[in-house]
Amino acid sequence: MKIGKDPARCQIVIDRGYKKVSRVHCGVLRKGKSFYVRDYSTNGTFRSAGDQRMQSGGAWNALCADQIFNLAQTDNSFYCEIQSEKKG
Repeated sequence: MKIGKDPARCQIVIDRGYKKVSRVHCGVLRKGKSFYVRDYSTNGTFRSAGDQRMQSGGAWNALCADQIFNLAQTDNSFYCEIQSEKKG
């Protein structure tokens, strides 16, 4: 899934008022019980409190459990979680 300001290319669309967020800012991939983020942007995708920039240039960055990431050090923060399916 992709996150950014371009509704034609992104599944999660960010308001165009956020100047630092790119048209296609990042991608999120789930593999099993793990999540990975790929940064496509110029202004970066950051882990947790915005102090650790993820590697860009096509690399998939693994997210740790309960880790939040944000776009270009703005208030656009995301948390990935797998919820257990209820049986019954």
